[in-house]
Amino acid sequence: TLFPYTTLFRSWVALFEEAEAHYLGLGDYIVDYAEALRLFRQAATLGSTEAYGRIGKQYLDGEGTAKNPVKALEFFKEGARRGRPACYFFMARMFSDEQNDVNADKCFSLFIKNLPEGASGENILSSDEARSVDHGCLHVVNN
Repeated sequence: TLFPYTTLFRSWVALFEEAEAHYLGLGDYIVDYAEALRLFRQAATLGSTEAYGRIGKQYLDGEGTAKNPVKALEFFKEGARRGRPACYFFMARMFSDEQNDVNADKCFSLFIKNLPEGASGENILSSDEARSVDHGCLHVVNN
């Protein structure tokens, strides 16, 4: 039956939304990166592929935890393995920042290759993921 899957989906959606509220300080929530990280981790465990990218970004930027590019890369890789093309994009940016052009090019190619059919700039990344991206990069993707 689909019931257990539906229950898990609802569970991670609620956790992810609460994590976002803590991360962004939405509504009555105060910005609390550590709590957001904790909740994103739970959402990832329950199946949220988008949470892997958020966790990776928090490790990369040192939000709610010490900066740790190695851990960031681990979460980006796992998100990509689980079907989140945006994680390839974040790895490409990370490698590009390190002047590792070979890996940056490979990750960007994998990002393009793994986009869902009919993807456009409006639905490639979530709104929060898109806010963290250089918009010139997305222009390249759309052309």
